Amino acid sequence: AIVSWGNNQSGQRNIPSSANGGSILEIRGNAYHVFATTASVARPVINYQNSIYTIVDGTSWTEAEANAVKLGGHLVAINSNGENDFLWREFSNATKYQIRPNAPESPGIFSHWIGLTDLEQEGNWKWSNGDPMAFVNPPFTIQEGTYRTDENWVRVTWNVPSSWTGGIETKGFWQDHNVDAYQNGYETPTGIAEMPFVRFRDSAYVVVQGPTWEDAEANAIKLGGHLVTIDNAQENAFLKSAVLDKIPRNEEGMYIGYRIILGSNTWSWIGESGSGYVNWATGAPNGAGVEKYSVIGVTGVWDDWTNRQGPITRGIAEIKLPEENMVTVLGGTLPSSSELAGQSVGTFQIGKYEVTWGEWQEVRDWAVENGYMDLAGVGDGASNSHPVRLVNWFEAVKWCNAKSEKEGLRPVYFQNGQVYREGEGANDPYFDPNGVEEYKIDIQPSTNGYRLPYDSEWEWAALGGVSSEGFTYSGSNNLGSVAWFEANSIGALSEFYQGRGTYPVGLKQANELGIHDMSGNAVEWVWDSFGDWKRVRGGHFASSENECSVFNRAYDAAAYRDSSAYKLGGFRLARNVAAPADTTAPVIALNGANPQEVYKGSTYTDPGAVVTDNVDASRTITGNVSVDATKVGNYTLTYATKDAAGNSAASVLRTVNVVLDPNGDEDGDGLTNAQEVTLGTNPNLSDSDGDGINDYREIKDVTDPKNASSFDPLSNGLVAYYSFNGTYQSGAGVGDSAIP
Repeated sequence: AIVSWGNNQSGQRNIPSSANGGSILEIRGNAYHVFATTASVARPVINYQNSIYTIVDGTSWTEAEANAVKLGGHLVAINSNGENDFLWREFSNATKYQIRPNAPESPGIFSHWIGLTDLEQEGNWKWSNGDPMAFVNPPFTIQEGTYRTDENWVRVTWNVPSSWTGGIETKGFWQDHNVDAYQNGYETPTGIAEMPFVRFRDSAYVVVQGPTWEDAEANAIKLGGHLVTIDNAQENAFLKSAVLDKIPRNEEGMYIGYRIILGSNTWSWIGESGSGYVNWATGAPNGAGVEKYSVIGVTGVWDDWTNRQGPITRGIAEIKLPEENMVTVLGGTLPSSSELAGQSVGTFQIGKYEVTWGEWQEVRDWAVENGYMDLAGVGDGASNSHPVRLVNWFEAVKWCNAKSEKEGLRPVYFQNGQVYREGEGANDPYFDPNGVEEYKIDIQPSTNGYRLPYDSEWEWAALGGVSSEGFTYSGSNNLGSVAWFEANSIGALSEFYQGRGTYPVGLKQANELGIHDMSGNAVEWVWDSFGDWKRVRGGHFASSENECSVFNRAYDAAAYRDSSAYKLGGFRLARNVAAPADTTAPVIALNGANPQEVYKGSTYTDPGAVVTDNVDASRTITGNVSVDATKVGNYTLTYATKDAAGNSAASVLRTVNVVLDPNGDEDGDGLTNAQEVTLGTNPNLSDSDGDGINDYREIKDVTDPKNASSFDPLSNGLVAYYSFNGTYQSGAGVGDSAIP
């Protein structure tokens, strides 16, 4: 089965065995590991940020790279110190990954191929996925010429003595090699592959090579998953947009995990059972038992297929990721019943569970090895699934920074311009009553690391955010259904205080947002101060009902060792939510009619257009030209704009016609413009006697323009008059002179 995650009754995660002959041996925070037990070297499948990492075979760099490509990636490209530290933590264990014995003088030393090469152009080092070499792990230097001039491939060697590095401490020693093959005893015929993935809910998707359905499924298994199981129309649409819309034009689609079970005519998913959702093309499946496999086409519909090569040569692998333990809380305003009434809360993420003792230890142990010496031996817990306790405010803040650094995120808390790793600070009156500025702990508000929630954020999440049903406690008016508190925690196996103790996180009913234990279990530190104290929220396993209310706000000393929060409390994580890239264009809607008509001589005011956008506030814009209402004519106004992200709206046009006022007398002859149009005369030329013939024409006809009975009958009723010079052709073909 595809690796799945969940909580059993004791609060521990259920982890089934994997389908590739192995089982999960380790859980480390957001990374999970699947180890094959049948191979000569462990094959972990580890998720870190947006990539999956595993070991691939490769007696040469070229072979290892080819095997990485089959899995949908390349040999690893190490682009940051955080990623390098991650690889060192996960792949430097000689007991798991070393498959050749060392000489006695080099115990535990072994190596893997990585993606760095200058094979294409001598001296131009880059990663096999095309990335430039932007990060270098000391003491790596370009060693071309040290031994030979064709050292074109790089291995990372673990656990090297300081004599190899000139005394420089290193987490992985990069060495360029002149032979595209492993040689020495400490070298292993393996490489580290990195496969970027796209994520939908709790699944990662990677495009793996075939060329057949069975080949693609075998490669999916190597990543700890199977060919994809598509459960609903939303997942199907995601795969179309995130994967299929980006494949080359010569590919018609990709393999998915739906196939006919051997020895039957029943269609079934290779990984999970599925929800019953299908999206067959019209008439499919139509292979009459011959086409036993399925593909998803570039339009998102499915077809049955044979296990053959081309034009389908790749498949979509699905790998289940660890359960997402952070809940996104949409922003809003705290209600009038709160002490913080009217405060606005932006969108943020908060932990679904309180930080557990198991999570605390994992990060703490890493932190102590990476500069967080104050955390050594800190904390306590009844078991790995219980909330951590015996943690003061400063220790919680430092642990947040350590977790951020461990996962390659930017820490939130700084002191005197440096990442806050040691000491206490001016935030604590017991440490620094005078609040010396250099000891103050500052927040970098725009970073992506972990932090404590603000007081207002904690309360908004406990209330249920925009989904709140107004409960007294977080998730219910019945405290016992959502919390461990003084009335129901007596006799806990973790008995710790007054005969009571904590329980595994997540056992009680969640609130409206799916967040557990915001009432009771462990009291929780938040960032905010109350005078010289720090706020704590939620109550704990020995609290009264009132203390567990979502509105109850308590406080304690940040570092005072006799404080009740120190004895009984813990915390949960929060994170900023990075706004997704805005790719939606604004929309322009005209105000008023289109086209518009304005009388000559009046003043034209552009009614404008309203611009609406998915992110920016609505606003009004005007057209790009001015209308000159002193002249009769037609004008075209164009409305165009961009939003703050640079997305251009589709432009909108408006026509404005400047015309004569029908009640006006443009030529001053006493006839309105409307009357002149009715008579067939030009309203721009006067008709003093109102006989329907303009004065100009009457003068030409030698008639009296002021006598209505004096006119040339030939001119009466003419709509327009044209003056011209030249000749005209008569019906007889004789050229006559024109009379102007």
